[in-house]
Amino acid sequence: MIYRYARSMYIDRGGDPRVFDELSWGEIEDWLAIHDVLEARQSLGGLPEG
Repeated sequence: MIYRYARSMYIDRGGDPRVFDELSWGEIEDWLAIHDVLEARQSLGGLPEG
């Protein structure tokens, strides 16, 4: 279920489904973690890096 959710998010954000299908589970987890951080920053008005 998480795989399908992540794949849908990836494609919705302009990602190539063929590229996603070649990612390892670790790479998918990394992509999800990065997405979560970016989404949190955006919801807080864009926190400065550093």
